[in-house]
Amino acid sequence: MNNIGITRSYSVGRVLSDREVPNSLQLPVARVSNSCLTLESVGKSHSEITSSIQERYDGLYAVKKDSISLSEDIKGITKRDVISLLESVRDIPSLKEQSRSLSRRSDLFDKLILAKGPGGQEGTNWVLRLHLFPVQHKGEHVLSNLGQKVEDGDANIHFHRWDLSSRFLQGGFVNRQYAVASSGQEKDKLSEFGLVATRDNTSHNTRAAEYKGYKYVTQTASELYRKGDLIHYPIETAHSVDVSGAPFLGITMTLAHTGEDLKDTSSFFKKRLTDTVAQIEYSDEEHTIAINKAITLLKLIELTDELSKLGPGFERYSHPNSLESEVIPTIAMKILQEEQGGAFSEGRMDDVAKKTSEVIDSWIQSGSIDKNSLASLIKSSQNNLFNKDFVVSIDELTDVSREEIDRRNYTKPRDVLSEL
Repeated sequence: MNNIGITRSYSVGRVLSDREVPNSLQLPVARVSNSCLTLESVGKSHSEITSSIQERYDGLYAVKKDSISLSEDIKGITKRDVISLLESVRDIPSLKEQSRSLSRRSDLFDKLILAKGPGGQEGTNWVLRLHLFPVQHKGEHVLSNLGQKVEDGDANIHFHRWDLSSRFLQGGFVNRQYAVASSGQEKDKLSEFGLVATRDNTSHNTRAAEYKGYKYVTQTASELYRKGDLIHYPIETAHSVDVSGAPFLGITMTLAHTGEDLKDTSSFFKKRLTDTVAQIEYSDEEHTIAINKAITLLKLIELTDELSKLGPGFERYSHPNSLESEVIPTIAMKILQEEQGGAFSEGRMDDVAKKTSEVIDSWIQSGSIDKNSLASLIKSSQNNLFNKDFVVSIDELTDVSREEIDRRNYTKPRDVLSEL
């Protein structure tokens, strides 16, 4: 993968006025054939994917019981496969209810359950999940995924109760690792809490936390994980996720795969005492909306990847946040111009702009695009651009985020198993 500590010489996106941003939209009529695109073929079926995972799980992970072995289960899963899984979850009632009952929104990310092993509830066998880390407008305070103010010192440090591996489909974040001890310096002292499994929780909006005493927690490593990475997370290592690089890296989406329960509970560390953490259940309608939005986002990622492969003049589509700062605004402008009286004018375009327009037309023609999801993503992108939430250079990030992104250009993290 190309180095990502680059600077673009052009501005980030074009912000439409409030009147220009569509609440609903009419997609432009595609005027070219699908030959402009070389998207992946149709993904494998839900049963094919789950059978493949189970076969690998039984043949390797069930014997070795480590996160590296677990990662083998998802090594060959493509973005098209993830889209196929989401469509099956949305359209097959039994899969939808299984997913909805365990999918949640938390302070860190949105979680959609895609599939799970035959052992019954989540955690008694493997689970396949989709995690989405949105770009939050920081403003005066750092905000969580749920829009809550993040208190100083709350780094969301935690242990898992199962092995975990993940594939980064988009974006990236800094993974910090920690040593946890029973004694140490006062400045490292944090309260430890046990966290019950989602399946055992009774609340629709919170998850019960049990105070377990004090521990002394010190950071031991800090590494950037990014698009294309296949990662394993050792169960014996506490870690936290830092998304402060999102203005440069953009939205982050990961395919996460967990093994069976190896502990009764997971645990986390916090300065202040608490007895719950926020974890919001989806209604059936909210769940459907979230699935459609994830599908649309994955299709947009495919589109951005395709544009980045077109050679000289298309380098801007290789930037980590080009999906939000280049592709979505271009689609928004194309829709707006066609709604306001006709075709997207190609007479004034240079060759790169004309080819971009053709590829977007072909993308629209290549498969069903959910209009409401696309409109929602356009509005989110426009809000982020208006708030200047994206940056074109790592020099505009905090010192910590800049250091981690720059280091990744010449050092492969220890727990990155492969890079696409």
